[in-house]
Amino acid sequence: DTGVCTVSTDAAADGTRSLYVESSADGTAGFVSGLIGVSPGVTYDARAQVRPVQGASGLVLQFLDADGTVLAEQATAATDAFGEWQNVTVSLVAPESAVSARLLAQCQPGGAAFFDSFGLSCAAQVDTSELLPNGDFETDMAGWSITNQAEPDKAYCELSSEQAKTGTQSLKFLDGGNPASCYVM
Repeated sequence: DTGVCTVSTDAAADGTRSLYVESSADGTAGFVSGLIGVSPGVTYDARAQVRPVQGASGLVLQFLDADGTVLAEQATAATDAFGEWQNVTVSLVAPESAVSARLLAQCQPGGAAFFDSFGLSCAAQVDTSELLPNGDFETDMAGWSITNQAEPDKAYCELSSEQAKTGTQSLKFLDGGNPASCYVM
């Protein structure tokens, strides 16, 4: 058991929900985004709002090749300002054979933090675009899927109209199995 990763209503930088990640004392826990197409040689800027609860937490930007091999990654840690929201950013140039990128929200052993308002943009010559679809969980499930590696039939997420900051829906994440093995990607 390496930790917990769940959508929470206990704290939010924007809207009413955030991602809560808590690692066990002997393992790293985290959230992995879906894959986002990239162009080699372009600088990409990843960002998230992070509210550390305890221990070390941070954001990682990874670039992958067509086979899914990680070619490059850059991490940045949140400060020890526990209980305060902070903007955490990381920038990296996509390597020559990169075809996709992904973001990881991580807590080191014994760490816990809330994460919200993920984003990925590029410093393209003509257009600076938001590349991470649905990073605030306020629209549909496009760009995200759920995986429970231990018990695939017990994990699911759904759109819910129970609470929403903008629009009419938010992401409701439920896991009947082992929460350490369940990820929204």
